[in-house]
Amino acid sequence: MTFPPLPWLLAIAVLMPIVAWFFQRRHRERLLVGLRAAWGRVGPIDALDDDRVMEAWLESRRTVPPETELDERTWVDLDLDRVVATLDRTNTGLGRQRLYWRFRSGASWMATPDLESLVQRLREDTALREAIGLQLRGASSHLGYGLWPITRPELIVVRWWYWAFPILALTMAGSIVGIVFVPKAGAAHDGAAPGQHARADGHRVADPWPADTHAPDRAGDRHRRTPDGNPPNSGRSAGVTRCARSSRCGGFRPG
Repeated sequence: MTFPPLPWLLAIAVLMPIVAWFFQRRHRERLLVGLRAAWGRVGPIDALDDDRVMEAWLESRRTVPPETELDERTWVDLDLDRVVATLDRTNTGLGRQRLYWRFRSGASWMATPDLESLVQRLREDTALREAIGLQLRGASSHLGYGLWPITRPELIVVRWWYWAFPILALTMAGSIVGIVFVPKAGAAHDGAAPGQHARADGHRVADPWPADTHAPDRAGDRHRRTPDGNPPNSGRSAGVTRCARSSRCGGFRPG
């Protein structure tokens, strides 16, 4: 196995972080352009028809006091799905789920006084708003609808044996690196051409009998016959064949 020269490896090790930083910066600039273009823009008003929002509500409604929750009939009669869709300015699935929960639970806006101060701060501090938007941008995909359990810490259970998963990931990464940079003992054999085999010192030698042919019979075997007219090894071969087809071979080993 031929390895690249050391200068090439050093050049790759230096250039890879630079290229990754360049593409990451370009991706960040594109996200900033999208965030700035969407700020303050009124989206299309449509009915809220999203089963994932309803699923998050059904899973988290047990934390809502029964006396404040809006019942299903009132919600449908007032067409509050359309109201939520009209007021929705969220950019993530988690934000839409929390907005729906806020309406459906009947919680007062005064119940969370810190929310108004946070909204005011985000309105005035553009850098903070864009930094938070960049961090939450990944939650705008369909995967963002699965983040709602973070609003209920009691649903997140951590087991002591979870530490094994990062160790397995590191082991897998180390195995991949080892396969690339550390040749296996059987690598030479894997690269041997048909009709050759690799010796322990790495040299390839021709097989005495190619794979598509059979070794000649022992001297005289092809001419000798048993009393029943068969070659001397035919019974043994038939026994091996029958044993291979039978599940009752036991410890039979042809020798």
